[in-house]
Amino acid sequence: MLKTPSELRGFGPKDKLNPTTSQLSRWSGRLGTRALREIGRTAAGIAIGAAATGALVFEGFYDWGLIGKAAWDATSSNDCECGGN
Repeated sequence: MLKTPSELRGFGPKDKLNPTTSQLSRWSGRLGTRALREIGRTAAGIAIGAAATGALVFEGFYDWGLIGKAAWDATSSNDCECGGN
């Protein structure tokens, strides 16, 4: 994910800075500890971050699918199971 303007600070020219950051690195800065940042730079930390991002994207599409199905069910009158007829 892209860094915020406050995260884009460092020594040297700004075009040489890495414009992206990971969530672990961002939380490390918020909590005031470098431990999460160091874990996030390892291969395992990168893999965990990628898996968590993939799971979040999957959950978003799943939620939109449920919303679509609920809208479809609410507007279709062919399969009414209300027991009226």
